[in-house]
Amino acid sequence: MEGTLIQGLGFVLVVLACTANDSLQTLGTFLVSNRGRTPLWLQVLWICLATAAILIFGWIRYHGDPAWDRLGSFPPPEAFSWFYLIPPLTIAVLTWWGAPSGTIQTIIRRKINIHDIRSATLIDLVFGMILFTRALSMSMVPLSTTWVFLGLLAGRELALVARLHQSSPGQAIKQLAGDLFKASIGVGVSLAVASSLQLVLM
Repeated sequence: MEGTLIQGLGFVLVVLACTANDSLQTLGTFLVSNRGRTPLWLQVLWICLATAAILIFGWIRYHGDPAWDRLGSFPPPEAFSWFYLIPPLTIAVLTWWGAPSGTIQTIIRRKINIHDIRSATLIDLVFGMILFTRALSMSMVPLSTTWVFLGLLAGRELALVARLHQSSPGQAIKQLAGDLFKASIGVGVSLAVASSLQLVLM
């Protein structure tokens, strides 16, 4: 009974963290560029259809595994203890505090010309292609979508500054350094928590 409760609480914490972080990485530019332009019900319909298509594809290709077989090389523990709630709780707290990307909508809104639906669509297309290509690869090591997304936005920002001079280099570098600092804090805390738990559980 206790193990089931721990699993349930862990699931809730992971859902909260993913909704505030990973989901906004995928949908952030879509939501920002469509604000005041597309009816909300149409945005929700499109998101639901896209989600259904991804889940159906994963169900067919990976025999019902919602994780697309990404966690196949990580066997579940024999017994669940309260220690296993610390990692998802840490991720949820870091996300709500803005490290790495709890305020990812704020990060997105600061980028040059992000409200243009053409720019947002291009970002979504490139990001989606990276994730889809990775998902179809043979590697079983999970990919950090946060670093991919921040790297994509940073590369785009620097290209616009260098090519079109739409912002000063100093301002762009300062902004990107702040994003990098927050992401680094998230990685550092995550590694510290994971290493500490390994020592405790051993």
